[in-house]
Amino acid sequence: EGEEEEEAAGETRTFVMEGRVHEEEVIVFADDFDGRGRISDLSIAKMFERNRNIALGGPAGLNRLKEEGFLVVVTHFNDFSIHDEIPCEVGDTVRVRSTCQLRKSKFSFFQEVVAASGETKAKARITCLCIDAESKKLRAPPEWVTSQL
Repeated sequence: EGEEEEEAAGETRTFVMEGRVHEEEVIVFADDFDGRGRISDLSIAKMFERNRNIALGGPAGLNRLKEEGFLVVVTHFNDFSIHDEIPCEVGDTVRVRSTCQLRKSKFSFFQEVVAASGETKAKARITCLCIDAESKKLRAPPEWVTSQL
């Protein structure tokens, strides 16, 4: 009984996908795979990064943040897992999904890669901070960013 509670509590604590969902489809290329024939950690991390950037407004939004004196930096990459038993092949289309919880200057992104089968291929909880570009001190993001998250 105690093990079930810990297991259930662990699942709830480590990954929550609720709120507005930011989702993109990505085609998996041959160079996304490592020497063992699985999608590499680096490729998954890049998929997550692109998804976060799009959630923050894409290239135009990132440029606007920079022009307004903001930086968004990754501070933690937690609860990262890749499920190798879920098949994925060159040419497959996967969905990269994220939600974001914002508290003052801290963004907590809950991200996942969903295989064509609908199963979660990879997931992570990534924390970012919004800082002032000059002083490097924490700074709340502008309203136009928070309204789209």
